[in-house]
Formats: sequence, C-alpha cells, structure tokens
Amino acid sequence: ASLHDSNADCTLCDAGTYLADDGGTDNTLHDNVNDCTTCSSGRYSGAGADTCIDCGAGKYLADDGTDASLHDSNADCTLCDAGTYLADDGGTDNTLHDNVNDCTTCSSGRYSGAGADTCIDCGAGKYLADDGTDASLHDSN
Repeated sequence: ASLHDSNADCTLCDAGTYLADDGGTDNTLHDNVNDCTTCSSGRYSGAGADTCIDCGAGKYLADDGTDASLHDSNADCTLCDAGTYLADDGGTDNTLHDNVNDCTTCSSGRYSGAGADTCIDCGAGKYLADDGTDASLHDSN
C-alpha cells in the first residue's frame, strides 16, 4: 500500500472551510490546505465540505470569512435578538444572514423571542403600539 492508492489518503478540508472543485480537471486545486476556502459571512460548514451552509431562519453570522473556526458549526450562527425576526430559512442568499441588521424589528401588535423566524400577534385583550422602531418593546419576556 502507498500514500496515493486510495481516496482515504486524502485529507478533509477543516470545518469552516470548503473545496467545491470535484477533481478531474486540475490536481493543483487539491494539493494544499490553502485550496480550502473559509466560508463567507452568513455561512458555516463541517469538515470535508464541498459547499457552505447558510445560517437558518432567525440567525446570522457576521464574521466575513477571516477565521474558519468562526464558521465550523451551526452554533456559530448568532440568534436574532428578542423583538426581532429573520424569516429567510437559508439556501437562497447568504447576505440575508450576514449581520445583525438582517434581523427585522417586529411591527406593532407583534412580539418574538430570540432566534425567531416570525413575530407573533399579541393575544386577546392585549396590544403593542410601537411602530417597530424599538425591538426591546417587542421581546417575549
């Protein structure tokens, strides 16, 4: 057996990085750890990924891809604050999950907890008059 006789001899890209090229065209795209690219803001990956995954609804990841360890799991995605929401569930546009400003304050008559993908209407006999300018008035606490 030699070092180059099996795919098992190849090293996985680290979590928080990816290598999209599927091989077969240019071996120099697969010959160095630097061929693995750190996930961009709003995205994360596990080890050996060929693409990064968008943070889900109610979450964002602000790091701009400078540190792979900040993109190595879903836990790196930050929950939107209570009183705000982020409806996009990922997979469409990572720029919808790349900073806290992607979280929208609930509108009047609605509230949310942290990490919400939608706001909830106030219950019977209750109202919330704020027009959505102060998220702290819309938290579920």
